[in-house]
Amino acid sequence: MKACGMKKDSVYLILIVLIGAALRLDYLFHSNFGIEADEAIVGLMAKHISEGGRWPIFYYGQPYMGSLEALLVAVFFKLFGVSRYALKAVPFLVSLAVIPALFALGRRIYNLRAAKIAALLFAVPPSALVLWSVKARGGFIEVILLGAVGLLLTVRWLAEKTPTIGLAFAIGLIFGVGWWINAQIVYFAAPSCIIGGIAAAKRAGVKRFFLLSAAAFSGFLVGSSPFWAYNLTHNFSSIKMLIGGGVYDIGSHIKGFFKVAFPILLGARRFWHEEELFYGATLVFYGIYLTLFLVALYPKRDDKPSLESGHILLVLFLVFSFCVFVGSSFGYLVKAPRYLLPMYVGIFLLCGYGISRVWEFSGLMGGGLLATVLFLNLVSQYGGGRAIAGEPVIYEKDRVSRDHTELISWLDAHGYRYVKTNYWIGYRLAFETGERIKFSVFLEPENVRIPEYELAAPKGKDIPYILAPSQAKRIERALFALGYKYASKRVSGYVVLYNTRPIVSKLKVIQPGAYHAFASHGTLSPDMALDGNYNTRWGSGAHQEEGMWYKVVFEAPLKVASLLIDAGKWWHDYPRGLKIIALDAKGDKRVIYPSEYHGDVMYFLHRGPIRIYFEPFFAREIRLIQTSSHPVFDWSIAELKVYGPIF
Repeated sequence: MKACGMKKDSVYLILIVLIGAALRLDYLFHSNFGIEADEAIVGLMAKHISEGGRWPIFYYGQPYMGSLEALLVAVFFKLFGVSRYALKAVPFLVSLAVIPALFALGRRIYNLRAAKIAALLFAVPPSALVLWSVKARGGFIEVILLGAVGLLLTVRWLAEKTPTIGLAFAIGLIFGVGWWINAQIVYFAAPSCIIGGIAAAKRAGVKRFFLLSAAAFSGFLVGSSPFWAYNLTHNFSSIKMLIGGGVYDIGSHIKGFFKVAFPILLGARRFWHEEELFYGATLVFYGIYLTLFLVALYPKRDDKPSLESGHILLVLFLVFSFCVFVGSSFGYLVKAPRYLLPMYVGIFLLCGYGISRVWEFSGLMGGGLLATVLFLNLVSQYGGGRAIAGEPVIYEKDRVSRDHTELISWLDAHGYRYVKTNYWIGYRLAFETGERIKFSVFLEPENVRIPEYELAAPKGKDIPYILAPSQAKRIERALFALGYKYASKRVSGYVVLYNTRPIVSKLKVIQPGAYHAFASHGTLSPDMALDGNYNTRWGSGAHQEEGMWYKVVFEAPLKVASLLIDAGKWWHDYPRGLKIIALDAKGDKRVIYPSEYHGDVMYFLHRGPIRIYFEPFFAREIRLIQTSSHPVFDWSIAELKVYGPIF
C-alpha cells in the first residue's frame, strides 16, 4: 500500500510538473522567447565563460548578484549553442524543480493534501511568477529553489532528536550559495537560523551546540566563498552596496507593499501596471487569501505548534520577508516587486494548508476554494490577453522593439560593427548578434556593464546612433544647432542617424592673440578662459541670470567656422540657457547658436563640451548670452577656442 501511495504521488508530481511546464512554454512561445537587456547580460556572461573567458564572480557591473545562473547557461551554450532558447532554458528548468521541493516541504510541515495543493499552485501561479520563472535575470528563481531546499533541510533538522553535523553543514552550504547569488536568501536563512538554533540549544549540550554551529557556519563559508574571495580583494564593495541606500520612508514602503506590491504577487495586478486586473480585483484577491491565511494560522484544538515547528518557521519566514523588504532601500520597487518573489514559497504553502483544512470540513468547499484560486491565477495570466511583459521604456513612451531582425540586417548590410545606443537596446543587440555588433552606452541609463565595449569604440569613424523616435527628435534638433549633417533611417521601430559629420571638416585654431575677451560679470579675468589651461576658468561670480554675457572681440575681422566652449571640471556650471550671436565684417548680427535648441544640445552632449560648427564667415565679435537662470550655480568657462576653416 505504501509503495502504491508513493507511486501515485510520483505520478501526481510528474503531472503537475508537466502542467507547469506547459503554462511556462505557452508564455515563452507567445513572447517569442523574448529577452531584455538584463537577460542579455547573463547571456553575454555565459558566452564569455563558454568561450574560455574569465569566470565572473558577479553579474557584470553589479557586485552583489552571483554568477551561478550564467555558469549554468554556459553549460547549455556548450551543449546547444548560444541562443535565447538555451538562455531561457535554465530559469525554466529551475522553476520546475521548485515544484517537487515545495511538495516535499509541504508534506513535512503539514500533510499530503497541503503539499499537493501548494505544488499545484506553484505550477499554475499568478502572472508575476510565470514571468519570472522564465527570466534569466541573474538568480531570482534560483534563490527561490535554494531557499525552499534550505527550509526543507531545516524542517528535517527540527524533526531530528539529535541534529547531525552533516545536516548542519548542508544547511549552511545551501544558504551560503544563496548568499553569493542574491541577498534575498536572508529571507529564508534568518528564520532558519533562529528556529533551528532554538531547537539545537534545547536538544544538544553546549559542546555539541557549538560544533553544530561551527559546521553550519563552515558550510555557509564554503557555499559563499566566491562572494568573500571577491570582497576581500575589492574593499568589501558588495557589503557597502547592500547596506547603502541613504534615507528612505519606511511608511511609504509599507503602504506600497499592501497597495501595490502584494496585490501584484497575488495576481490582482500585473508587473508595472497602474490599473487592477479588473475592478475591485485587489479586494477580491485579498479576501480569498486572507481567509486562507486565517484558516491556516488558526490553531487546531489541542494542537498548538511549538516554537521550533515547521509551521512557525514558515510564518516567521513570511514576516521576516515583509520586514526586510519594507525596511530596505529596495522597498520602493513596489510596481515591480522582484525582491518579494521568495514569498511565494510561504504564500502557497499556507494556502495549501488552509485549503486542506477546509477540505477536511467539506470536500466541496475545499475543492471550490482551490478551483477559485487556480481560476484567479489563470485570469491573472490570460484575462484581457496574455500577460506578456512589456519591453523596457527607452524615452518618454517609446519602448524597445520586440524584433531586431530588420535592424541587424540593415547594420550588416552597411558594414556597421559598432553603434551608440541606449542600454536596453545595446546589450540585447550585442547578445543577439553574438557580439558581432557592439555599442557604447548613449544617455540614460548610464550603467556600463561591459567596459571593454566602451574602450573598443572606433576613433574617427562614422558611428550610427540608434534612437527611440521621440528621442531622435531631440537629437536631430541638437545636431542642427551644433552644425552637423547626417542621414536618417527608420528601422525596427527605431530611428538610425548615421553618416554624421560637421558641415565644415578642415579647421585650424585661431590663436587667442587675434582676439580679446570681455564679460558682463565676474571678478576673474575673462582671458582665463583663453589661456589653454583647463585648471583655470572665467566665472560669473554670481548665480546664473538671464542677460549675462561673455564675448570675444577680434583685432580685425577673421574668418571663423567653429567654436568650442568647455566648462571642464566645473561642468555643473554649464549655461542653463545659451544663445550665441556674432557681428560679421559689415556689423550685421548673425545667430550662430539658437537658444531654443540649447536644452536638446545639453541632453545630447550630457555634460560634455559644446562644439558648434557653422558656415564660415568673417567675424568682428562673437557673444555668448545667458538666456536662463539658476538659483545656485555660477556660469563658468574653463576654455573657449575659436576655429577658422582650412581651404
